[in-house]
Amino acid sequence: MNLKNKNLSIKLNYLPEVFLMGGLGNQLWIISYAYQLTINYEKVLINESWYKNYSIFFFSRKRVRRNGYCHIFKNLSQNLSFFNSPFSLLKYRFFKSFNSKSFKKKFDYFQDHKNISLDFKKKISKLLISSLSEKQKNKIILQFKSINKMKSIHFRIGDKGLPKESEIKYIKSLLKKINQKDKFLLFSDSQKTAIDFLVRFINNQLIIIDCEDEVYDLIILALCNECIILRESTFSYWARILSNEIRKEINFLSN
Repeated sequence: MNLKNKNLSIKLNYLPEVFLMGGLGNQLWIISYAYQLTINYEKVLINESWYKNYSIFFFSRKRVRRNGYCHIFKNLSQNLSFFNSPFSLLKYRFFKSFNSKSFKKKFDYFQDHKNISLDFKKKISKLLISSLSEKQKNKIILQFKSINKMKSIHFRIGDKGLPKESEIKYIKSLLKKINQKDKFLLFSDSQKTAIDFLVRFINNQLIIIDCEDEVYDLIILALCNECIILRESTFSYWARILSNEIRKEINFLSN
């Protein structure tokens, strides 16, 4: 959008609105899009209603039990304005049920790599690390060199459940390539289920991390030297994308 269009949008009081939803990975996709919009708009509205207590009246508890990270995103840009409204969730349900075209326009988001600028990666990496407790930061700094040499496996279980036969074939092909002597940090949203599944195919030592929270896990995963992703997910994607910037920031804090 050129300057002329920008001024016109301001004059007409048009404010783009972005609907935040899902886990950390999805939220990072959405907020990267919102951040990109701030290039052309003086204010971008971020609807965080999904993460408020009243959301259980509109969705199942399982869907809305994810943590929201607006407290981190609010420091990305002064042009991001956060709000919440039960009425917006009512609109969400209405458009999803009766007007799919409008629903896609109002509430859907697109995972577009063009929205991920280097500036965004630098800022969000610093903010994610800054959000950790001092204990978590110190733990990462102390273990930075060893984590940096570690290999990892990320296995998303999520709402998909255990892999079906066609997917198992692909996973087995990945696991066959690993050295049986290697140790792996295991990252999963259901660690016991993941371990029970993996021991059927490999004898490697699987190291379970503390799983303190999503942000901590994402940072540890980003620091690992190598990651075998058994199922693509937005979480593992962002660990990959932010890896270089997270390493730089942790390295800076270590010195």
